[in-house]
This record gives sequence, C-alpha cells and structure tokens, in this order.
Amino acid sequence: MQRRLFLLAGVSHAGLAHTVTIREVWKSSQEDRLRNLPLASVHDPNSVILINDFVSMIATLQVHSDIELRVVTAGVPASMLLGHIVVVRHDVAQLSLPVRRFIIAHEVGHVVLGHYEAQVALYESHIPGEVVQENTDRVAPILGPLASQLSHRIEYEADAFAFRYVKQIGFGLSDIMPVFMQFGVQQDTATHPGTRKRLAHLRSQEAVTPPQSQ
Repeated sequence: MQRRLFLLAGVSHAGLAHTVTIREVWKSSQEDRLRNLPLASVHDPNSVILINDFVSMIATLQVHSDIELRVVTAGVPASMLLGHIVVVRHDVAQLSLPVRRFIIAHEVGHVVLGHYEAQVALYESHIPGEVVQENTDRVAPILGPLASQLSHRIEYEADAFAFRYVKQIGFGLSDIMPVFMQFGVQQDTATHPGTRKRLAHLRSQEAVTPPQSQ
C-alpha cells in the first residue's frame, strides 16, 4: 500500500526557494518520486502477470480508461501517484492471485474515488495561493491532524473498494489476509490506520454485495 508522506514539513523548504502553489508542490513531489522509480521490462514474467491482472480488473470494474499502470523494480509494493498512475513493484506478481489483485485494486480505488484530488483540495483550503513558510507554519497545527484524519478515511475507502472487487471475482477476507499480516500487526500512523482497525472495517464489509459487471 502507498505510504504517503505529508508534505507540510517540506512545503516550508519549497517556499524558501521560490513561490509556488500547494498543488504545484504536490505535483512536483509525486513527479520526482515517479522519476526515481526504475521501470521493469514489460517482457519480464512478473510484469506480464501484473499487466494481465490490471487489464482484467479494469475490464471487470469498467472504470475510466485513463488509469495507467507502471511496474517498477524498487520502492513500496504499490502506490498511486498524480491521481491516475498505479505503481506496483514487480515482485507483487509472486503473491497469490487474490492478494495481488487486492493490492492493485486498492490503488485503483484511490484513483476511482478521487483521493489525490481530495488531499490536494484539503491542503489548498488551508494554504491558498502561493506557498510561503509563514503560512505553512501557521496552519501546520490545524492541517496536520485534518490531513491524517482524511488519509485514514481514504485508506478505509480504498480497502472497501478493493474488497468489493475481490469478492466479485470469488474470494473472501481469508484469501487476502496475508496483505495485512506480512509485516506483522501495525499500529496507527499519520497516514494509515492500524492493522486491527483495517481488518475490523473489512469485516464490516463482508455482507456488502459487490457490484455486478455489466
């Protein structure tokens, strides 16, 4: 899953060099991350598996076609960047089908549900216009908790989106449990709810009927 960094700490430093808007700071930061991720060959067997997973998923979900997949050889297992790019590390292909589909669908969910725009909009509402250190320092105590609260909410939403999809293709919570257990039980962070909270939320989604493909 994507371990998004809060930009607020870096915004002050960005403002020292030249004035930009917070939207430009977000965009520049994520473009830098994307540039620094080494692409895997599309002919690599792992890439082929993940590309096929992605194509099948998009067809089943019938979501908008401008979502882009990039398979990389380093970084976190999966992330969503710039609001429309799903990045997946090539070794995710070695996981079981329901686990890797859940991982990819979680990031697709971030795209479909507009989570990038929601986060940028929150920052814009507190840092309108040009980014300057005085303004970012002033709003940091207010914006930090709000950003964390929003980040937790969108993680729950992306989990629910991915779970509906894996149920639609015939799997259940037990099939995707390794997603949450591979790193041990995690506590809350600024960007993600803890493992127990995420699993409890998914259990609450078990009775939700998945959407039917058209």
